[in-house]
Amino acid sequence: MGIGLDQLCPAHVPLKGFTSDIFQLMEATTLSVLAGKAHRTAATMVDFLVVKAPSSYNAILECPTLNNLRALTSTYHLKMKFSTDLGVGEVHGEQVLARECYAQELRYEVRVVATIGEVGETVGPPSPPILAKWDEEVRDKQAL
Repeated sequence: MGIGLDQLCPAHVPLKGFTSDIFQLMEATTLSVLAGKAHRTAATMVDFLVVKAPSSYNAILECPTLNNLRALTSTYHLKMKFSTDLGVGEVHGEQVLARECYAQELRYEVRVVATIGEVGETVGPPSPPILAKWDEEVRDKQAL
């Protein structure tokens, strides 16, 4: 994204609820967000928390940001609509990619396999695949 380290400041609050784990935040920054396409855009300043965590998301917008944009969202349609001075602005996701990501996640089965090393030491099942890498592979295939 081209954000320099000088634009980041330390964040001292742990992030809970993002996944089943608790993450120590790495850094925080405030950026201007512009939503929509030419003539039907809305802008707001957003505080972003930067975490080191595997995710297929680039960013997650919270309710305060959506409220500042006066946005309505539909997860079913992968759309967000908001009012502008020149009418209704719109942002939409890639439905084909979303369906493929969902199908890929459903195909993944956790196989409980434990190996016993030294006495009392147990190694559990492997971690699920990182969706971000898989997303890149799907996008590369679609670009061809």
